[in-house]
Amino acid sequence: MNSIKQFFHARRLQCAQTLRLAFVGLLLWSVFMFFSNTLWVMMGDYKSASEASVGDTTIPHYNYGVQLYDAEVYPASVEVLTKAYNALLEGDGGVADNHRQLAAQIKFLTGNALVKAGKPKGAVEAYKEALRLDPTHMYAKYNLELLQQMNGGKGPGEPNQPGGEGSGKPPRKGI
Repeated sequence: MNSIKQFFHARRLQCAQTLRLAFVGLLLWSVFMFFSNTLWVMMGDYKSASEASVGDTTIPHYNYGVQLYDAEVYPASVEVLTKAYNALLEGDGGVADNHRQLAAQIKFLTGNALVKAGKPKGAVEAYKEALRLDPTHMYAKYNLELLQQMNGGKGPGEPNQPGGEGSGKPPRKGI
């Protein structure tokens, strides 16, 4: 024990310098981690933010999916929105209560993109999932009923006005 004290006493300057270097390294790493994800979001480059390997990429994926949807690139939009939804899933495959509205909005927009991509059966499932997550999501309910009416109440069909209220744009209320 005495030799350990003597060792550290003799090298206290070296130990202090090592601790300072470790602290500065940790600080620099923290700054890098912060800016590696949020900088892209602040610049509006959601594609780069969604490809970041650090941080929560749910919102960047969602925003990038909306950008692809607005650009009418529907299959890619579905893929990116699916990644956003999967990022919300917990270990048991469910969505946490505080993320249910966001998950419902993601599923709703996925349904819209699937309709536009010509896959109404997948859209019906997406709308049903949106309603399971948030039973008050009226746009999802409207679009689901519209799909069912277009097919005579038997299931999915080819609607004339997907996207809620015939606008073709995803409503983004509450998000």
